[in-house]
Amino acid sequence: MRRIAGQFGAMVVLVASQASAQLTDQQVTAAKAMGEAGRARDTVVLCLSSKFKESLGHPDLTAVEMRVSGPTGDIAMKAFDAKRLSQPLEITSETTAWHLTVIAHPTSSGVVQTIALRSRQGDSVPADRFVAGPKGGRSVDGVAVFTSPAARDLVEHGAFSVVTVLPAGERSCDVNDKDRARLGF
Repeated sequence: MRRIAGQFGAMVVLVASQASAQLTDQQVTAAKAMGEAGRARDTVVLCLSSKFKESLGHPDLTAVEMRVSGPTGDIAMKAFDAKRLSQPLEITSETTAWHLTVIAHPTSSGVVQTIALRSRQGDSVPADRFVAGPKGGRSVDGVAVFTSPAARDLVEHGAFSVVTVLPAGERSCDVNDKDRARLGF
């Protein structure tokens, strides 16, 4: 796996309380400020999954770029877009609630069939919402949103993997404790 470096090196210092399922007003304000300052990428994890062991026996398995974000990252990205487009920013309670968003993009031909989270112990949690994107060339992206208590428990209790399922096999990105902090967990 190769990490795709963001354009900014600063780490986000917005950490949502494990007891709270919603971001506080202060955390929302800080996330908006990061986005408006052009630092939205500091709140997301970008990864290119191309692990050699996953490719063994699967010669047609393409690499997958994944963007993983939580509520802080999603708000920062919305604030960045709103400022860039000179549009008002609307933040809903759904946006500030605990969630994990994954966007997966096959680098060459491939169709994302589903996305799941997997703990180090092997427990898996499927996405609460999954949408396959429109066919773009020879690949089809996928977007998954995780909101369930099982997903939250898995994410908040240590390192985990984001698994993208393609017809030729699985690709995964490991999310370590440093990445979890970047996401605000």
